[in-house]
Amino acid sequence: EDAEGKVPLTVRLEPESAEPSPAIATAPPESLPAPAPAPMGQEAATPARSGHLATWLFVAALAVYLVTRLVGLTRFPIYFFCDEAIQSGSIAGLIGNGYRDSAGALFPTYFRNGEYYNLGTSVYLQWLPYILFGHSAVATRATSVLVTLLAAVAIGIVLRDVFRLKYWWTGTLFLSITPAWFLHSRTAFETAEFVALYAGAFCAYLLYRYRSPRDLYPAVLLGALAFYAYSPAQVIVPLTAAGLLVSDWRYHWRNRRTVLAGLALVLAQAFARDDDGYYTSDTERLSTPTHALTLEDIDLGSDPVDFVPKDVLGRVRIRAERPKGAAI
Repeated sequence: EDAEGKVPLTVRLEPESAEPSPAIATAPPESLPAPAPAPMGQEAATPARSGHLATWLFVAALAVYLVTRLVGLTRFPIYFFCDEAIQSGSIAGLIGNGYRDSAGALFPTYFRNGEYYNLGTSVYLQWLPYILFGHSAVATRATSVLVTLLAAVAIGIVLRDVFRLKYWWTGTLFLSITPAWFLHSRTAFETAEFVALYAGAFCAYLLYRYRSPRDLYPAVLLGALAFYAYSPAQVIVPLTAAGLLVSDWRYHWRNRRTVLAGLALVLAQAFARDDDGYYTSDTERLSTPTHALTLEDIDLGSDPVDFVPKDVLGRVRIRAERPKGAAI
């Protein structure tokens, strides 16, 4: 430092170097601090909460469905039709006859409905209600209502697990307000029970396709119950099964063991009849006016059943009587 207070400064020039001088080397930038981790479960809290809310809304929709079906059950529809009463009447007759029908068949496949045998599943569904409440219009219709609940559940499951809709629970509410279904689901007609069982079978099949091959088994079971619930189902169910078999044959082939097991169940229930059993399904019925067998010029041949194509109809039991009632 000189007398004037100035400090002499010496500057040294050096050639440019690729390596920075240690004196002026820049320190590596400090990394930004990592954000604090979110509390465990916080990220999934919103989807989980939304899922729980949708489930509760679905339960509420099912409650609405049941309330709108069970309240005033005998006041609307105002009639209690004979086709409703025959459901509990048939099971009452079966129980009173030792679980045999008028022809002596144990646990018959079909029950008489007028001049035909075309009632099946819907009659057996009335077993417990009849045991508990006897002949009751409320119990008969309420049983059908509970069966139709299967359709409401099936719609919700399909919209959630197959179509993956956000508001999947609204399907059940939409079914509740459908006018035609509102009417039929408050009756004991076998039509409504068939639709519910068919919907359940179709739902299980879709789960078999999109969730697990093991869901084929409930599809087969519900399809069989639907088949025996309603006479037109004997055409609807096989055609549906054939169509699904053809359209999804690649998937069936990949899961052929499961499919073969399902087919075994179908064959088992189709042919599980004892030697005294007989078939009287809608496609196997023989309809003849009552007076036809009393005509003098009718000729059935040496064997009354020779004119019946056994390979088409299965086994048909015919009883011929003389005018006084004695068997021929």
